[in-house]
Formats: sequence, C-alpha cells, structure tokens
Amino acid sequence: MDKETWALLKENFTEFEFIESRYYRLREIENNRYEMACILLGPCGDKTYHPQITVTVEEEVTPLTLIDTEVVPNVYLTRETQPQQLQQALDKLVADFLQAKNLAL
Repeated sequence: MDKETWALLKENFTEFEFIESRYYRLREIENNRYEMACILLGPCGDKTYHPQITVTVEEEVTPLTLIDTEVVPNVYLTRETQPQQLQQALDKLVADFLQAKNLAL
C-alpha cells in the first residue's frame, strides 16, 4: 500500500466504526504499528476477525501478521513465512475499507 492510500484511510476511518453489517477498525497499537480489521458479529454477540492485519508504517506500509478467525481452520500468516499471501490479503482488506465508504484515490 502506498502512502497516499494510507493517508486516505487514516483520514476517513476512526478506531471502531459500524458500516452495514460489520465493524471496521483502524487503530495505532504502538509507535508506527497499526491494526486494520474487518470484524463480523456472531449470533451471540461474539466478534470474529475477517481478517485482522497488523502493519508497520515507515517509508512504506508493510504488513506483518494476519489473523482470520471467521474461516475454518483459522488462518495465521506472518511476513516471514508467507509474504505474498499476506500482501494480497492486505490489498483486499484495503479495497474493502475503501468500498465501505465509497472512497477512491
């Protein structure tokens, strides 16, 4: 993800927003490290990540880990083990975020 897309997301999303049938989360968890997540609600009020991706923001936005608890079996990816799949998942999550608010670059 480029810095322009990252800036657009940060300007338009708060820490926890309900849009249509899901929550979107964009929050800083420590210096230059952020959590992006699409969170679905279960029938008993439980919340599942579909997915949650941790990124670091420096010269570029780099995905570090992914957790998806909506699928069975649950998915856990790291940059060290599956960088290409992790980047593809980040690209899809970014597209979902942009579509949720009809944002375009």
